[in-house]
Amino acid sequence: RKDRMKEETFQLALALKIRADSRLREGQVESAVQQYSNSLSLFHDENNAQTMLRSLYERQRKEYAGLCVKRAECFIQLSLHEQAVIDCTRAIEAQPDDTTPYLLRARSSLELGDVDSTKADVEKILQLDPNHEEVRYLAEELDITTSPSGHQQTRETMRTLPETTFPALMRNGNIQVLPKHMVGEPANLLFILHGVGDTPTPYAELARRMNLPDTLVVAMAGPLSIPESDGGRAWFDIFDDEWDLIEPTRGEQRRVNSLAVSCQLMSQLIDRVRQLGWPASRIHLLGFSNGGTVVLELARRYCGANALGGAVAIAASLLPEEMIYICNERTEQPPTRVLLTHGDHDQMVARQDVLQTVQIFRDMHVEADVELWTGAKGHEMINSEEEMRTVMQFWDRTMAAPQAQSRDGETLIDLPQSSRSTSSIDLSTTDFGRHMEDREDRRSSGVSGEDDQQYDAELHAELSLVRRRAASLDVPQVNLAHNHANR
Repeated sequence: RKDRMKEETFQLALALKIRADSRLREGQVESAVQQYSNSLSLFHDENNAQTMLRSLYERQRKEYAGLCVKRAECFIQLSLHEQAVIDCTRAIEAQPDDTTPYLLRARSSLELGDVDSTKADVEKILQLDPNHEEVRYLAEELDITTSPSGHQQTRETMRTLPETTFPALMRNGNIQVLPKHMVGEPANLLFILHGVGDTPTPYAELARRMNLPDTLVVAMAGPLSIPESDGGRAWFDIFDDEWDLIEPTRGEQRRVNSLAVSCQLMSQLIDRVRQLGWPASRIHLLGFSNGGTVVLELARRYCGANALGGAVAIAASLLPEEMIYICNERTEQPPTRVLLTHGDHDQMVARQDVLQTVQIFRDMHVEADVELWTGAKGHEMINSEEEMRTVMQFWDRTMAAPQAQSRDGETLIDLPQSSRSTSSIDLSTTDFGRHMEDREDRRSSGVSGEDDQQYDAELHAELSLVRRRAASLDVPQVNLAHNHANR
């Protein structure tokens, strides 16, 4: 038929879609919207959906629906929910049995305050797929009955965070959730982000030793793989195509764009766990180096009603090339509370960049809550009792009071919030702290010398679980003695 979409026009639309997908991966959301719009404009009579759909072959109709969904996702990221609803509706008209546009439309309708439309879409999804895991959480939030076991399923999911909670690009690396079993619902959720060339394993081990009360800890891998690093990964690019460091000069956007992608993934993850029942105020972040920059960027963005419980960045700063443009940002909304720690001998992250990061947070928020700890160390993860104590005291102020018990080890402490002081969950509740207390007891009893040296060696071994790989793998096979070689 003459009114059918020509194949060459369809192929051009697909080429524009590929370009749009690339822009979206780079974090250029507005540019991606333009490219998706260019692609959609090639379909016949986009404004008259029924006429246009009748002119498409089935595979063309499927691609058209996919384009609408992609543009809707961009609109959602830009908080343009009315446009997102329109695109989702178009996608549903083209592919009425696909649950994705219903889910996106439900989310946007909820943001617009249209609860009835949200419920209608949720019920439609459950008709199409009664076992749709993600929509069950939204259904429970809206008091839509799914099945007798739905509530219990949500409670169990809060304790374990199944792999489907994580965006697809974050499932390529190792994800470690601990403790493995927890009685009751944990009060806090802590995400740990590693440095360049590392894996979640040593960070999960550190978390196990810290034994934070009533806290579910998730150590996960960045979306980028690092060659010749024994499975190491990164959260954003720091190398160019020749494996030279990207210099943080004015106008340089490669690291900024790559960082934006990881922040987008983390935002998706945070949104999903909030749908599981986690309030933003009980979600916490800890990041080292490359991962610490992601943590700081998220803390900068999450404020007001969306402010997270707390963010700890070890040996990290905001990107220098980005601070040029954000130094004048202001908001009166309550911020996410932030702690930075930095070594006096850090040759990877300049002290000037750390101080400027602190100043940006303080200038941005009227009620800024940002702390900076400095000490005699290099570009390393937490490596002293003083630094660990500072981190634990920060969490004591920001984390919710404990309620649960771990089946993996000792019983977690149970203190009412009113009785918690800056020492109530500090090092005494951790393997690290118990080691230090035992060491002091031995000293007070007159035990020293070789025995004390052995205790120091054991302490050093515990701290090195994270430190040894982070220091050696932060940038493989490249000389990184450059102050701005940020992560």
